[in-house]
Amino acid sequence: FMWFGYAASPFAVILKQLMAQFDCGRGEVCLIPAISSITGGFSAFFVSRVLHRRSPRRFMFVGIVASGVVTLACSLAQTLWHLYLLYFLYGVSFGASGAVVVMSLLAKWFVRQRGQAVGLALSGISVGSIIVVPLVGVVAQTFGWRATYVLAGSLMLGIGVPLMALVVRDSPQEGCGQAEGHGRQNGRPARSGHFVKRRRAQGVQVVAGDREAHLDGGSTD
Repeated sequence: FMWFGYAASPFAVILKQLMAQFDCGRGEVCLIPAISSITGGFSAFFVSRVLHRRSPRRFMFVGIVASGVVTLACSLAQTLWHLYLLYFLYGVSFGASGAVVVMSLLAKWFVRQRGQAVGLALSGISVGSIIVVPLVGVVAQTFGWRATYVLAGSLMLGIGVPLMALVVRDSPQEGCGQAEGHGRQNGRPARSGHFVKRRRAQGVQVVAGDREAHLDGGSTD
């Protein structure tokens, strides 16, 4: 989730710069992350329906790489419509590697401490924002909004991809281990598919909630 914090945070910092660059109002610029939020919610829903038949790790890898490339491409946008399109693609990539996929992995790795694991994972959004906002603020003031997208995309590709390759595994068996709690919950085997279904709507809530928070942070004059 830290990479989502890396990607979402720059928008609040560069809001006014985008308004000046494209000579448009706040509402037109704020439509950019709204498109990403809506797209990400629908994408997460459809991903959740096929996730039990596919590798969560592969979904995450493709999503992170695509998100990093799209974020870098945002630095090349020449019109507001370019950003609309790129954030649409970003929403699709986030839905393919966001909350639903992470919850699926946590269901396979944790049983008795699953709630604690989920809370720790979700806290990554805030941690990513805390780390990157001061840095992005300096870059935005010094080099402009395009450089902030280059920074955010580089961080996603430079940090997210190596972590995926070195750390993330689809199951404890793939990692030569076993799940915390030995795959049992209340005396019965834990079922990750059911857990993912209970979290199906969470992708929409996480994306929309965090976007709203970042827009609120950048809505003051």
